[in-house]
Amino acid sequence: MVENYGYHTPPSLYTVTYVGNTNTSGNAPIDASSPYVAGSTVTILGNSGSPVFAKSGYNFDGWNTAADGLGTSYSQGNTFIINANTILYAKWSVVPAVPAPTALSSVGGNQAAYILFTQTGTAGAVTNYEYSTDNGATFRAFTPAQQYSPVEITALSSDGTTPLTNGIEYTVKLKAVNSAGVTSSESDAVTVTPTVTTLELQRNTEWFANFQHVRRQQQVYRVQSRSGDRSVRANQPSHRNQSRVKPTFHHPNMG
Repeated sequence: MVENYGYHTPPSLYTVTYVGNTNTSGNAPIDASSPYVAGSTVTILGNSGSPVFAKSGYNFDGWNTAADGLGTSYSQGNTFIINANTILYAKWSVVPAVPAPTALSSVGGNQAAYILFTQTGTAGAVTNYEYSTDNGATFRAFTPAQQYSPVEITALSSDGTTPLTNGIEYTVKLKAVNSAGVTSSESDAVTVTPTVTTLELQRNTEWFANFQHVRRQQQVYRVQSRSGDRSVRANQPSHRNQSRVKPTFHHPNMG
């Protein structure tokens, strides 16, 4: 008869693995406690890989023991008792598209177009807009993002760099963009013709008059200097970096 003294059957160990399940980017979270001894309590991790799992057009919605979502669902912080190797699949829910902007109207500025509109649906879901200056043939996202009415267009949508031309009529359309980068359908079109506004003409006229006044002052000071007086030079106003004057709009959702 053979007796085994001091021999113990090693405990069973089981792993927990997180899978992206059709993700388009990101890496799986790593459970540092895995593998687990059978009967241990497992605490579910969040979408904490580096970078996190992502799927274009979808929101991460937790984990499930089946790829088709028909198994047991878990959220971050939930627990379960492990008695087998476990794979947890990411769940994804479609990000609803936002409606297209409506009620477009326009104001032309100096090499600029200001497009006013109404955005229905959840305003917070809109993270940017795309614009077209050629009746929908090309669209370009605003950089930096513009989220509220009015949006300002200063370049053609075809290349994003060619400035708008004063006196040329453009047919503009907009699309709303949500947090997942999904765009709405096209808005109705509105036409706009960039032009130097009355405000800009008034501003430029006033600046030029002030410039001429200072020049006359300088001439007087130079004459006095030649006569033995202490030379005094006025500061000539710089005509560089004169910023475009934007029309002022009242946003209907702002008091």
